[in-house]
Amino acid sequence: MKKFAIWFTVLALLLTGYGLRGSGVASAAETVLLSEGFESGTMTGSKLTLGAPYGSLTSAATEKLAGAYSVKGSSANGQQWAEFLKLEQGELPLTPQKTYTVSFKYRVLTPEPAGEFFYLYGKLDGTGETVGFNFNGAGEVVWRTEQLATDHVRVTGQASERLAQMSFTAKGSGDYAWVFGIHNGGALVVDDIKIREGGLEALPPEPVDTAAPEGFENGQTTGTVWTTLNGGAVSNDADKRINGQYVVKASAGTTEEWKEFLTSDSEKLKLTANTQYTITFKYKAFAAEPVDGFYYLYAKSASTGTVSGFNFSGGHDVLWRSSDVAAEDAQIVDRGQYRVARLTFTTGAADDYALTWGIRKGGGIAIDDISVARGSVPIPTSGEYRIGYANVADYGAIPDDGMDDTAAFKQAIATGKSVFVPAGTYHIKETLQIQNQNFVGSGMFVSRLIASNANPKAPILKAGRTSVVADLALGFDSGLITNHEAMGDRVGIYTAAQWSLQRGSTVRNVRIENVGTAIYSPNGEGAESFSVTYDTLEIENFSYRGIDFRSTIRTGNVFNNIYLKSDRPNVDVPFALTGEESETVINQLNVEHTKVNTAVLLEGVYALAASTFHIEGVTLRNANTGYVTVNNSSGSIESLSVYYSPIEKSGVSIVRVGNNRYGTGMSSFEPESVGYLRIGTLHVKGLNDPNAQLHGAKTGGLARADAAGFVFFDRAANALGEYSVQLDNYVWYSFQNDRNVYTQFPVDPNGRISFLKLGVLPLAGTTAKRPLHRMIAGVTTYYDTNLRQLLLWDGSTWISLNAAP
Repeated sequence: MKKFAIWFTVLALLLTGYGLRGSGVASAAETVLLSEGFESGTMTGSKLTLGAPYGSLTSAATEKLAGAYSVKGSSANGQQWAEFLKLEQGELPLTPQKTYTVSFKYRVLTPEPAGEFFYLYGKLDGTGETVGFNFNGAGEVVWRTEQLATDHVRVTGQASERLAQMSFTAKGSGDYAWVFGIHNGGALVVDDIKIREGGLEALPPEPVDTAAPEGFENGQTTGTVWTTLNGGAVSNDADKRINGQYVVKASAGTTEEWKEFLTSDSEKLKLTANTQYTITFKYKAFAAEPVDGFYYLYAKSASTGTVSGFNFSGGHDVLWRSSDVAAEDAQIVDRGQYRVARLTFTTGAADDYALTWGIRKGGGIAIDDISVARGSVPIPTSGEYRIGYANVADYGAIPDDGMDDTAAFKQAIATGKSVFVPAGTYHIKETLQIQNQNFVGSGMFVSRLIASNANPKAPILKAGRTSVVADLALGFDSGLITNHEAMGDRVGIYTAAQWSLQRGSTVRNVRIENVGTAIYSPNGEGAESFSVTYDTLEIENFSYRGIDFRSTIRTGNVFNNIYLKSDRPNVDVPFALTGEESETVINQLNVEHTKVNTAVLLEGVYALAASTFHIEGVTLRNANTGYVTVNNSSGSIESLSVYYSPIEKSGVSIVRVGNNRYGTGMSSFEPESVGYLRIGTLHVKGLNDPNAQLHGAKTGGLARADAAGFVFFDRAANALGEYSVQLDNYVWYSFQNDRNVYTQFPVDPNGRISFLKLGVLPLAGTTAKRPLHRMIAGVTTYYDTNLRQLLLWDGSTWISLNAAP
């Protein structure tokens, strides 16, 4: 075997100075509509104008960015809107419905006061509609207009020079006026302003140090960490296939000494220094190598020249291995139609290793399903294949080490088995996707998954068809949550993979935290959750919504023991069912200690069967809103409790009723058939008398001025259709001197709700015992035993229905 050893020493020497040059494709010429760097030192001839007295040109070395000049904007603290640079309407009309990107460089000279910002806005001619965003000296986008998704605005770079970019679709006439400004003080310089056609360029992928099994099933190496060279090519030749439709194939003649045909890109796959890795791949030899020929795999550092690897035959023999590779770490297993090979080695002090496959002196080989995992990962025996669970630890996932475990998780999922996540904290950088699989941990406080996906639209987990997600916690790296997430941003669980999550699926005993939205079922994307059980979920620190279901064909979902709480400042709705939801069961929904627009939103819920809602310590952000909002919905809530919730705005209600329309998709035919809500028991206690430690002490409860206009049920005067409410039982208690509000039970100041019942009232008794509150005109009756008459409340007085016998 000595001849096979000689090649490696020679190869290492030959490759010390050998470098590979990656090929790239030049981007198409972009259409630039405006490019302004202010290098003339004057605004003459520029489409942009300075806004006096806040804007000026500066050439000061301590202020300007690259080049001779920049525009400086400055204003004093308290100057609310200081517009220092403008592009007037008519100067640069855009094509409606076309996508554009505005970019500029900036540096902050005087930081904005706490909570303040700098801004860029475009105002549309004729409508006043704006598109733009607020940003700060820390390089953060602190607010953006509703039109802009999170990934449509980007700030990159360091404090000395940042690049801000915004992509948007022109609306209306396309004629915008653009304004750069400062809100309430600060100073900055801007430069290199550009407006061009097209959206934001994709961010280059972050390098990874592991790689999930790559089978080249997209027919190319583009988008992978692998590159073919020297005649290596992705092929779908039928006789060369191993697993799927594609492989990488290569061949060499007997006179070709060293022919590398496949390598990793060390900028995409960046192995960590002094770390053990396992490379696993499948192969098939389709042309025999000569007696002195062989195939090889090596890992080499470009900077140090350190090489680890082995050479092998077209059969299943390891012919040689480098001295640092133990015998058990260079392994080949015969699977009959193909072989599975494994190399385990430890990197040196450098982090610039590349993995390369090659042929020496003839032969032909096909390579498939290459994976790179940290640690020593065995080749599963054939008897283990697709049996039981795939443990992510067996594929290289290491808990609690702070390293990226994406490849190990994806490799475990790729087995087709259900996946087990042992105790510990794991980190991933890509969306995981399961289909007809279980994804199970050791407990919601024991197995934890933290995601750092660069794309805010990339969920942590996509679950499809019949799947189970259980006994684990997941969330994003808390530093990625901006508190300005919107629909579909930073999603924990997305209710679809190849197919939507449906019959037989369960999400149970799961904790989801540090997300934009915990569980998301969007509309129009084939992600309709139906007949799925969501059981025992703890959802905390979400910035937008806890549960957000928007699809229009959902039926039969069951929600059991759901707990939602967030300290984040801009939460929209913790529990939102919109679109269309039917035959919905909700048992014990808890929303606690969160500032919201509404705690529970039911919109297009046509057959609600809820047992218990518990709302505690929840603050409504806006006036004339309700803790439970019901719009175009019908059904029953057996028990609704609202405890110790602070009130900061006027016109707050327990339940706010909206329209009565069945959404058919045809505006000419939307019947008024969802106009009924029954509540079994309404239990209220300590309203506007919150937990003092959590919300600050309040004295006076509902009698305070900040609770002015409080009602139990409310409906806007312009709501569509008729609506009926039936309250079977009413229970209350207060620690404050506001009990008259509880007893008087104010409701429906606009007179738009038909009440069938407002709790239990005495049916008979003496004249002195007649009910004083919660009577319903034309409905409430009382038999007066003194008068021996049946009385009816007409809205202002009691009238007799029969004379005494």
